[in-house]
Amino acid sequence: MKPEHQKIFDRVTQHLLNQRYPSVQDEIDESCLYRGPKGRSCSIGCLIDDEYYNEMLEGNTIYEEDIQVALRLSGINIDDLIIIEMLSQLQGLHDELVLNKDGSFSRTYLKSEFEGIYDRVEELEDAA
Repeated sequence: MKPEHQKIFDRVTQHLLNQRYPSVQDEIDESCLYRGPKGRSCSIGCLIDDEYYNEMLEGNTIYEEDIQVALRLSGINIDDLIIIEMLSQLQGLHDELVLNKDGSFSRTYLKSEFEGIYDRVEELEDAA
């Protein structure tokens, strides 16, 4: 994987592994949030610097301008289509994760999915 892609991939995967829980509204309303309660953030939210985050970003996808502006200002090269695809896959992973009974991420499942995303990014790089 190219260094720029690897750096973002490592940052997001470590964030999710260390956080252990998804960034959701609450146990009843499991809507995913870029920034949620208890200081949690999702795969994209962890890349957005505090100074560029605002609640108006919630509900937007990686393909929407407000999110792309916040990421660009936070130092993420969103003009790189491989980064956009990788972030889309990582966001989807966070939003659809298999959880343990206590609401935490299944680390085994998470690591397996990371491997699939890593392989997909390498395929995209080879095709570029």
